[in-house]
Formats: sequence, structure tokens, C-alpha cells
Amino acid sequence: IGQAADQIRLGRLDCVLCGAAQELNWPSVCSFDGLGAFSVRSPAEAASRPFDKGRDGLVPSGGAAALLLEDYDTARKRNAHILAEVLGFGCSADGEALSVPSRTGLARAMRMALAEGGLSAADVDIVNAHATSTPQGDAAEAANLRAVFGADCPDVMALKSLTGHELWMSGAAQVAYAVIMAQAGFTAATINYAGPDQDTTGIPVLVRRLDYPPRVVLNNAAGFGGSNASIVLRLA
Repeated sequence: IGQAADQIRLGRLDCVLCGAAQELNWPSVCSFDGLGAFSVRSPAEAASRPFDKGRDGLVPSGGAAALLLEDYDTARKRNAHILAEVLGFGCSADGEALSVPSRTGLARAMRMALAEGGLSAADVDIVNAHATSTPQGDAAEAANLRAVFGADCPDVMALKSLTGHELWMSGAAQVAYAVIMAQAGFTAATINYAGPDQDTTGIPVLVRRLDYPPRVVLNNAAGFGGSNASIVLRLA
């Protein structure tokens, strides 16, 4: 999505359909099982616990999400119903380890996204966190959030507590969910959160549904090999 926005801003493209898909089957998730990344908690509805002191791994999920990005003038010319605006995008590749995220890479991506949008940290209404519910992953994201926002971190929404980890398509899905929330007029709560551990202390996890939508959302996504991305949206 961020790369599509860049191509449009550069004037190379007017319209891009972008997204991702993930089929949930044993060949697609067995490597995660081999790494011991899955939660062993039962029932499954209580197993995904992002930022929680009792988190023990992710819950695999799948699906598909696609978004249509357009140049503003092109969208207006065809009277498109504009749902959101991409304000800024940032990405980084820290490469410190294959499967363990770093304590700095995602922060660099978030700062780039804010800078490209001409935004300060105080302009963000909510963070749509990557938050996979793994002990190391959530600890690293918490450290990166503290590095960017300090003691003034906005509410943090961890949608994988509701959906599971949609793996390769989770970044596209989280952007789509943010747009859907804006259209439906609410902000989703994080479930299964009882409290932080020493690594996630200070992260203001949103634990109750809000009856109004966010407007400026910073969306995080991270992957193996130190691949990090952040995109800031202004929702209509």
C-alpha cells in the first residue's frame, strides 16, 4: 500500500489495486510451528493476547484484503467516494535476526511515516499495532512505540486479538479494518488483555470499544528478516 502511494505521488501511476491474501493450511503455517511461535492456550478465542503478561504465541489466521489507491484528482474526476487519505509511509530493513524483531527498526519506519505526512507524534489518534501476541514480538514493538511516543503514547489497538495473525496479508487487512471502522463509526477494543509485563509496561492498550472512529491512524506491520512498515491514514 505504501509503495502504491509512492508510485502515485511520483506521478508514475494514477490508480493502483493493492492488497494481499493468505490461505490457512498446514504447509503455510508449519514453519511457524517449528519456531514455537503458536500459542498453546485453549480455547482459541482466548489465545491471542497482544501485549498481555500472559501472551505465549500467535494464533494463525487467513483471508484476503484489497484496496484501491488513486490520485486525488483522478478520484474526484470520477466522483469516487473517498474513504481515506494516505498521509505518510515509512519502511526499514534492520536485518538483525531472521525471526526476532529489533528494538529500533519499527521506530525508524514510524518516524519516516510521520515525517512524510508532516505530522508530529501528537497528531496520531490511535496506533493500529502489529501486535502478534508473541513474547518477543510484542516486547520489541512496545520498545519501538516508547521510542517514538515516549510517555505520551496514544491508544494502541491490537486487532490480532480479534482476528488472529493473518500472516502475509495482515498489514493489508489492518488498513482495511481501520477504514471499515471509520465507515461504521466505532473503534475496536483489544480483547484478552489483563495487564502488561515488564516489557510492555506503559503501552496504553485500548480495552473498550469506542463509539466513534479514529481519524488519524498509524498502522504498523513487521515481518521476518527485519522488514518493517508503517503507514499513516486520515480516515474520512
